[in-house]
Amino acid sequence: RVAAQRALENFGSASVRIFVSALEAEDIGLRQAACQSLGKMGLETIGSKAVAALAKGLDDERWQIRVAACDALGLLGEAATEPHGCRIAMLLADDDGDVRRAALETLAQLGGALASIVGFIAAHLNDPRWPVRVA
Repeated sequence: RVAAQRALENFGSASVRIFVSALEAEDIGLRQAACQSLGKMGLETIGSKAVAALAKGLDDERWQIRVAACDALGLLGEAATEPHGCRIAMLLADDDGDVRRAALETLAQLGGALASIVGFIAAHLNDPRWPVRVA
């Protein structure tokens, strides 16, 4: 599966639809891999429709997909992440520490673009999970 994923990434925009379709798969590993690949491929390659499909993962019931979506949006950069900044910020209240960590890391890449949530982010300096605090 990993070899096929890497090969498809090399096809660039021709494989974007395949990865976007995989975001809807039942297999959680396939969905995570699709998030990773879209993030690696870059914003210019995948386009805004794929970013929107990827951002749906921020609301997924599975914590692994919420983490993968945050990480992928972070890889895509500020232009892809900023429109979803409020949704990412809401993940700072997630029950799962890995989700909170991923959200903090993604928001940190935005710098001053989301200055209005600095206090909310600072509150996580006392998070009970150390990976969240150091993010």
